[in-house]
Order: sequence, then structure tokens, then C-alpha cells
Amino acid sequence: MGVQTPLLMAANRDRLYSVQVAERKPLMKTRTFFALLLSAAATAYTAEATTEVSARGGQPAASSSNGFTAGDHLLSDGTFVAVVGASSRPHLDFYGYPTTNAYGSILDFRHRGAGFDNSVMIGSPILSYESRRLYLVYSSVEATNDGTAIHAVATGQLDDPRQRFEVSTTYSLRPGSGIIDVRSRLLNTGMEKLERIRFSLHYEAKPFYVFSPYEPSRHRELRFEVVPRPGYSLGWVDLNPRDEAGNPLRVSPAPGEAHEIRYALTVDSDCGHLLATIYRLLDVEATPVVIRFEDLEAGPFEIVVRDLAGGSVFYRAFRDNPSPLTVTLPPGTYTVTGNFFPAVVETVLTVGREATERTLINPARGRVRVAVRDETGDPVPGKVTFLGLHPTPSPYFQPHDPVKSGLAWEEVKNSVFPGLADLELELPVGTYLVSASRGPEHTLDQTVVEVLADQLTELRFLVERVVDTKGLVAVDPHMHTLKSDGSVTAEERVMSVVAEGIEVAVATDHFFRLDLKPAVKVTGLNDYLAVISGSEISIRNPLDYEYTLDFNLYPLDPGESGWSAVETLSDEVASIFEATRRRYPDALIQINHPRYSSWDYLNSYQLDPHSAATAREGFWTGFDVLEVLNGPSLRSSNNSRTVKDWLNLLARGFFFPAVASSDAHQIDTEEPGYSRTYAYVTDRDLKNVDLDAVVESLRRGRSFVTNGPIVELTVNDRHLPGDTLSTVEGEIEIHIEVRAAPWISVDEVRVIVNREIAHVLPVEAAPGSVQRLRRDLRLELADDAFIVVEVTGKGSLYPVVQVRSKSGLQADAVRPYALTNPVFVDVDGNGRFDPPLPKMIRPLPPDSE
Repeated sequence: MGVQTPLLMAANRDRLYSVQVAERKPLMKTRTFFALLLSAAATAYTAEATTEVSARGGQPAASSSNGFTAGDHLLSDGTFVAVVGASSRPHLDFYGYPTTNAYGSILDFRHRGAGFDNSVMIGSPILSYESRRLYLVYSSVEATNDGTAIHAVATGQLDDPRQRFEVSTTYSLRPGSGIIDVRSRLLNTGMEKLERIRFSLHYEAKPFYVFSPYEPSRHRELRFEVVPRPGYSLGWVDLNPRDEAGNPLRVSPAPGEAHEIRYALTVDSDCGHLLATIYRLLDVEATPVVIRFEDLEAGPFEIVVRDLAGGSVFYRAFRDNPSPLTVTLPPGTYTVTGNFFPAVVETVLTVGREATERTLINPARGRVRVAVRDETGDPVPGKVTFLGLHPTPSPYFQPHDPVKSGLAWEEVKNSVFPGLADLELELPVGTYLVSASRGPEHTLDQTVVEVLADQLTELRFLVERVVDTKGLVAVDPHMHTLKSDGSVTAEERVMSVVAEGIEVAVATDHFFRLDLKPAVKVTGLNDYLAVISGSEISIRNPLDYEYTLDFNLYPLDPGESGWSAVETLSDEVASIFEATRRRYPDALIQINHPRYSSWDYLNSYQLDPHSAATAREGFWTGFDVLEVLNGPSLRSSNNSRTVKDWLNLLARGFFFPAVASSDAHQIDTEEPGYSRTYAYVTDRDLKNVDLDAVVESLRRGRSFVTNGPIVELTVNDRHLPGDTLSTVEGEIEIHIEVRAAPWISVDEVRVIVNREIAHVLPVEAAPGSVQRLRRDLRLELADDAFIVVEVTGKGSLYPVVQVRSKSGLQADAVRPYALTNPVFVDVDGNGRFDPPLPKMIRPLPPDSE
């Protein structure tokens, strides 16, 4: 697969980090797990656990599938057990790809007999100085003779050989407590002061379902994270002072001076007890609160306790036992939410020094039967969304249990998908706004309904196809499921994309090739959806394991597994892209959300945002398409900045066709198809759609991107986006059509020529019109030019698209937007488009990075 061996990875890291790691010492006799021998039972368990861990994988010396290796250390008191890695090998991230070296780190901690799963990676040292971050590799790991503690040591240097140091970390298990004390000491062993160093230990717990109330501005003292797991909870407590931004303090130890940091790792079968232990460790006053339940039967439900003012989560748990629950909380005011699926019950709680309690009452329920039909009376696979009207909360339909799965879950789930049949469901009594939709080509049907206890309410909705998209196919080329970091099954993903009017879905789970065809067949939606298998590849740099970029690769053969082009841990991306191109010559390379965060491609390579004149050396321009809209809103900084980058690159002659995707991980608030790409095809019959032709249209830019409006640009009666035409006269006729369903606003259309707005066309169509604009324009061009059309609307797409604005206002959340790919015009007659700016992106000097 091209994945480096652990020793090679360690060697590369040592070179890249300028950290001089000593040669590995032979393991001592402690290779056969030490345990704290407090009783004969503990001794017996140690031998049992040693055999269990050593035997996994079939060969004692081989690394097992769960990440353990024969010879790893056990730290146990007969009740609790921790595993510490005693050999060099990479820690695998959530996607199964290597990051930090697990040698000398805690790999698991839980109750005796609970089984191991390599669920954490705790303890590798991190040094940050200037703009660099060093992940150190331990050079030795040894257990004490009595088995009460494990020591790990690393040595290294900064850029200056005179700035040397040693890090020694000790893991000590308190007998009978379920607490491991973690102490690490940074000693300056060099001849120069270590200037302004931040020293900390790495902590990672793979599951998504965690809670941490720590906020530097509100709860500076509450530096902990809790991970609920099946049968127990794990807590990581940072006992060190932090600066105002919440970062480790900077220290400058002189030669011979040391700086020590402390942490605690704790485990308990009762999360309430665990919280009480954490508050004692932090020396924070806290009071037990009892939460009782009324009219709640056994079955899945969730309890969430949040700080009322800031919203920080102080407690979170999925449960199925409605017996009273005890939660320990510091003094303050909180909201206690019971998600009783689909009922949502909330109360306010003030905690002082006296014990208190609250009772959550499960409300009475009624039944609702929903059906979605088209104008002929036939069922159509739409979406039905329920919004509670005050004081009725919006429902929360049961998500997957993330504690059991260890995967993501839907935190908002208020839509259902009847498919091609009627659907009956329970709802708490109350009043709801109910919306039925089928994407931007169809009408929206809404009604207000009052649900009464023990009564059945019939809801029938009409959604009509009103927008003509002949010759176009709606494509969403970026989405996720539970196969990676999404929160829905393949079947749920298929139901949701069809309900939003997507006709070609590209499955792009991280490092996984999901074939959606079986899910399409199971759901009976073969006539509505064609699917393509792909994958999202995440590249990390080997210095601090931060991502450099994400890119999609599609189409891929779903019969193959995983990712096999090249190692994805690299300083630079060009070699990865080139190896990818060689391995998958026919697949599209799509750069994803390039301005979303500091590590995304256009940010990490510092592309000049004003004119694309410069970029960091190594900037690769061989990719195929650029995701200019990730998610529904142009107003997100990622999308608005990327559209500007895309225009700048066009002005320099770099044509990366624009694509738009939802990047949907869940359904509600991350609706698939918002945004989407419409590709020009000759046949929209999904039973016979030519997927190769769809991919080729995306590759050529014969497409446009949108979150709702349909915009079509034609030049001289026949040239579409992606085309190049020649006209020595410099005169062209452009034809623009904009269509939209009545619930989508369109207010302005702009014609952009070589990055400049050449025409602004106001839209004055009658209310409810589908045809919003039909306009012919004559343009006179003096030089070669590219032409694109941009469409905007002022109204909100809520509640079909439930993303809210940063202010929380629904009506100001996502506004309509569409953008065509360019038509290129050759005016000077040389047969090509000559860009208005030099076709050059100069490398930045090294000192400017």
C-alpha cells in the first residue's frame, strides 16, 4: 500500500524534526508485561492478559490488528489495566493511516476483563517553539522493578545543536483508584537557553462522542475531556496552567533547568463518579445533581447538560435505563436536555452548594402519517421536515448511538424520508410547521399541524416538478457516511440525496471506496439515482501531523479496497498528486474546501488572494477541478474566498473547472445537494445515464454550480461553459436564462468578463414565476476574454436548508447563489485563449513562509 514501516517512519521523523533520537535499547525482561502485583488475582490476570495481547494476530512478534504488540507493558492493580506501547510503530488515526509514533504511549486504559481496542494514544511529547511543532519519539520505555510505574525517555535538540533536551515521562497507577498520574519533565541538557518553549503531551481518543466544558474565556480551570464508552467513561485531565488563549505556557529553561507538566487519566463505569473524581483532581467545588425521569420507558435516550450562558457541554450520555441519574456539576446555571427521540425536553437548573434534583417528563405523543405525491398523484421520494412552533420544540428523531459505534451521530434530526410509500411516525403533542420538498427543481409544500395525544393525523403533500433541466444532470461529488466520519448509513444517504433531487451521487468517504449501488437497490430508487465510487484522501505533513489538504478522487473501482497510490504522510503534495495521477490516470482529482482552514491547500500553499501571483514553492497545478462551493452558502469565508481565487486563476490561464458539493456528513443542517453541480449531458434518463460522459463534462467544465437557481449561459447560440470560440471581430452574442422554483429567490444576475463585472441585470419576474430571466446581450471585446455569469438572491433557503447564520437567525442563513463555468473567447485569432495576466505563479521566497 505504500505505507512506511514503523522504523522507517521513525527514521524519517527524526530527520525531518532535527530531533536526535537515541538508538532503541533492547527491551528488558519487562517485555513480558509487568503488573502491580497486589493480589494473586492480579497476578493471574496479568498472565491471562499477556497471553491475550501476545496471541492476537497469530504471531507473537507481529503487531496485532488492534495496534498492540507482543511485549507491550501492562500496568494493572487487578481492577484497572493500562497498556503502554513498548516498541516503535505508528499510531493509526481514525481513518487508519499513520500519524505519531505510539512507542511509549498509553494505548488503552479500562477495567480488567473489558477487552482491549487500542482506543487512545496518550503521552508522546510535543514541543512548540517559534512556528514549529515537534512530535518527539521516545528512545526507551521501561517498567519499574515492582511494576508500579512505567518510564519513557526521549532526547533531542532544536535547530541549534547547543539547544539539547531530555524528556522523561512517568505513568503511575494509583491502586484501587482508576487514576493514572502522568508526569513529564523537560530538562535542558544543552549549553543554551531553550527560548519560549511550549511543552505538552499528545492526547487522542478516537470516538467522536466526547464532552469538555473547557473554554479559556469562561471555564479556564476546567481543562478536561470525557469520552463515554460502552460500559465505562474515560477522562483526561490537564493539571497545568494555561495562557489566556488556552495554550500551554511558554517557558525558557536555562541549561540544567527543568520544567514539569502533570496530567491524569481516569476511568470509571459511572460517568457521574468520574466527573466527581475529575473535579477533585482539579480542586474545583462541585455538587451532585440527581436527574429523574417520568413516563419514560426503557430504550435509547440522551441527556445533555450545558452551561446556560456559553453552551459548553458539562455532561453528555446515551442511555437506555430511565433510573435516576447523578451528575456532578460546579456551581452555575445549566440547561438539562432530555432527548427522548423524538421528544425534546429541557429544563433550567441552578447548582449551588446544596444537592438538588430535576425531573424530566416525557410528553404524550400522537401519530402522524405523511405522504408525498406529484401532480399525477404518484408517490415521489421527497423530504418532510418538522419544525416546532413555540413553545413546541422541534423533534429529534433517533440517531445512531455513537457510544456503541464509536462513530459520528446526527445532532440535528428533524426530517424524515417517506420514499415511495406512506410513512407513519410518532410525534410529541404540539404544533409544527411541516415542509415537504424534493430539491430546487420542485415546489415546496407547507402546512401547520397540531398533533394531539393518541390521535392519528394525516398529512398529504404535493410537490411538482416546475423547473426544466433537460440536458442537465444534478451531481453532488462530495459526501460521507458512517464508513468514515459521516453519521448516516449508505441507505440513509441514498434516501437523502434522492429526496434533494440529486441524480448522480459520488461517494467520497475518507480512504474508503463505498459502492452505493446495493443501497440504491435496497431502497428501490434505481430509477432516481446513479452512483459513482470515489474517496477523499487526506494528506498530513510529517512534522506536526496537521493536514495539508483534502482531495477527492473519482471514479474508482469499488471492487478495489482502500488507498494504494502512495504514502499520504509527506512534506509536499506534488509527489503525492503525481503518484496518484500515475496510479489512477482516468480519475478526477478534485481539490476540496481549499480555503476552509489554515491547513487547506490554497492556505497552506499561501496562494496570493489578490491576483494568484505567488504561492509557496511546490504549489502543484496539475489537478482537475476545484471545489468552489463546499456546503450551501457563498458567504462562508471558504467559498467566497475560493470563488475569488478561481477567477484569479482563470485570469492567469489556469482553468480548473468549478464544482460544488455538499460535503454532507449528516442530513439536517448538512443537506446533501446544497451545493451541487449541474453537468451538461445528452441524456438525462437515469436508467441509461452515461456516467463517463458526466465525469467528462465535469472535467471539461461543461457545467455550473448552484445551491438553487438554474443558470444557463450560451455564446453565439451554441457555445456552452467550458468551450473556446474564436471571433476576430470581437463581437459576441450571449444568451442567459435563469430559472428557479417559487420558493427560491433570484434578485440579480451579473456578467463577469476577465474578473470584472461587465453587466448587472436586475430580476423583475412576477412572484411565483419559474422563468426569472431570459436575456440576450451583445459584448464587444478588444482582447481575449473569459465570461462567466453569477446569480444571487436575497431570500433564505430555510427551512429546506437548515444551516443558520452565525447570529443564529434562520431567515438570514443561506441565500441563493449560482455561478457558471467560463466560456473562453479568442479575439486575436491565434486559436487559443490568452489570459489577461501572465500565466505564471511565482514561488515565494523561503523566508516569507
